[in-house]
Amino acid sequence: MAESERIEDFGQKIGGAKKDLWKSRNLELSDVTDWTAIEREKFITKKQVWKAPDYQKLVDDGLPRRVAFFIKQIHDNLPAKPYSNNQEYQDGYISFVSDVRERAMKLKTDDDVQEFLSSLIQDYYMEGRESYGCLTRKLIRTPDTAYQLDRKIREKQFLYTEEEKALSKYAIFEYDGTNIDFDDSLLIFHRGSSKYYSYRNEEKFFDKRNWNVDTFCLLTGNNQVIENNFETKEAAKAFAVQREKELSKTQKQTEKKERKKRFVPAQLANVERTGEDYRIGKDITGDDMLQTFGFYGGEFGNWESQNERQHNLNYSYEAFKDLAAALGIKDSDISLDGKLSIAYGARGIGNALAH
Repeated sequence: MAESERIEDFGQKIGGAKKDLWKSRNLELSDVTDWTAIEREKFITKKQVWKAPDYQKLVDDGLPRRVAFFIKQIHDNLPAKPYSNNQEYQDGYISFVSDVRERAMKLKTDDDVQEFLSSLIQDYYMEGRESYGCLTRKLIRTPDTAYQLDRKIREKQFLYTEEEKALSKYAIFEYDGTNIDFDDSLLIFHRGSSKYYSYRNEEKFFDKRNWNVDTFCLLTGNNQVIENNFETKEAAKAFAVQREKELSKTQKQTEKKERKKRFVPAQLANVERTGEDYRIGKDITGDDMLQTFGFYGGEFGNWESQNERQHNLNYSYEAFKDLAAALGIKDSDISLDGKLSIAYGARGIGNALAH
């Protein structure tokens, strides 16, 4: 095979493969006017009417993280599909979700967020506008205060950088000489009117002489002291980030050692054919498969190398010729007169040996 001749999909597109699915833009009401009932039921969903925004890009472009997270919550809390497959409810679903999408994507500030749900309720409940079952209790109860959103952002680590993820596992405490009580079995940290208890781990942290006044210490989530006497808060943060990197590296190395060895089936490089020589030394092409067997189309998995594609074409060509001869049928009967397609290394699932 010449190096410049790449083996690609052949014939008509089979359709239904992941790479062929419809995904160009948000679905609009005008798109579905001539759809069949099956198409409507399959494609009129939230995934098509409001494709999930790129929240990272929104924030990178200047939108406050809190507002971006509220938009995500609104998107996630919408019904996944129409309440009914009745055409009126399907069209109403598209209209409602599209309206919510347009309103949400215009949000810019905390004040906008505060007004969003009340405005939606006013228009649909108070003004009597039909929501077709889409204005659900879950949607209405979407958290919208700064406190609620910030708490959820921390819980979900929404758009957290690697540094933020690392620091979320620690707390930094400033020691002023009086706000830690030293006891034989525990340390008591005072922050305002709150107290935090740290039980004994390393001996040095339970000796007040080992603490410098007006410095910072690093605590884990359960208030265990990791290190103390940092001159600045930034130094404590840097230590925490580096510690997480080292722990993550160690964990990955451990997981790699423990991971089961993946079974890789032997290649067919040593297969020797003893039947009739249909190819006469020629490499088979996609056109050969179309012309000889009449397949509707053929495609290859993206992971398949050019050598593997060529082997698959050669072996399957010979196998189908053998099958036709054994059954006493025409070569074109193999494809049921063009009704069948063939896929090599495609349409399976990860880690499967065959499908």
